[in-house]
Amino acid sequence: MSNFEHGLKVYGIPVLPDLANKATGNVFFVDSGNVNGADSAGTKGTTIDEPFVTIDYAINQCSANNGDIIYVLPGHAETLNSSGALIPDIAGVSIVGLGWGAARPIISMSTSGANKSRIGISANSVRFSNMTFRANSTAIGSSSVGIRIAADDVAIDDCRFDHNSTLSYFATTIEVASGSDRTVLAGNVLFNKGTTAQSDRAIDISGTGGHIGTQIVSNTFSGNWSGAGVVMGSTDGVYYGLSIRDNHINNASTVATDRLIYLPSSANINGGSAGYIQNNFCNAGSSGSSTQLFVAPYFRGEGNYVANSSGLLMKNFLA
Repeated sequence: MSNFEHGLKVYGIPVLPDLANKATGNVFFVDSGNVNGADSAGTKGTTIDEPFVTIDYAINQCSANNGDIIYVLPGHAETLNSSGALIPDIAGVSIVGLGWGAARPIISMSTSGANKSRIGISANSVRFSNMTFRANSTAIGSSSVGIRIAADDVAIDDCRFDHNSTLSYFATTIEVASGSDRTVLAGNVLFNKGTTAQSDRAIDISGTGGHIGTQIVSNTFSGNWSGAGVVMGSTDGVYYGLSIRDNHINNASTVATDRLIYLPSSANINGGSAGYIQNNFCNAGSSGSSTQLFVAPYFRGEGNYVANSSGLLMKNFLA
């Protein structure tokens, strides 16, 4: 046995020299593949030997603002067939997937019908990390959203959003609803690759309410989006401190009006302090100009590059 295996263990797993996910509250485990797992009260869910089998049940065992962490084990799989199947409604809960690549937990979401969202985050300070979210049906309702954020201080990091075939997709992958402040979307991969433009947008910053401190950082977008922008902001929203930076955005749509980043041309932007668009590298499938592909006139920008299908490289274009 190695020295590492002789080391300290907590809840049956080795203690790693990484305090990023150090629990100050309750710790729960979820694993759909464990034969000893069950969604039941008592000792279930507190060890990897007897975990819960659904994330929603684990959330309901958490205490608000207690620093509780739910670890979702490698190979875990769930299929959500309704908008109420997974509701993060307990404040301060972190949901952390373990494993890498195909071993990461996979949440498959049926996207047919007109339900507003498959996962609706309604509690503040919720975090999803290192998970895969997958569109799982070939039909789609026009209002379908993969994850809808309607709370403050929500973080989604190092997650992958994809589909199980080229005919499955989210109309909108992530919606940041009106009045949701300090949202952080960082290090995610949003993939949607069809033969024609499918989804309306990858990230929709929507509604008339405020969006203070929204950060969209170091994400990779690769797909075929048919809407007004891969990253889109509502024309009547209120913005302050928005930051869209260090993203790689590839929209394969050949339609010039299917934009890359589209932000308001007229909005309440708090006296010109709406935010910054910095160091984004964008590729468009159309031959459109910068005004067609990248529109953010009331936001300060630097270091942005847009390449169109004709090979024209446009630097720092905020139309």
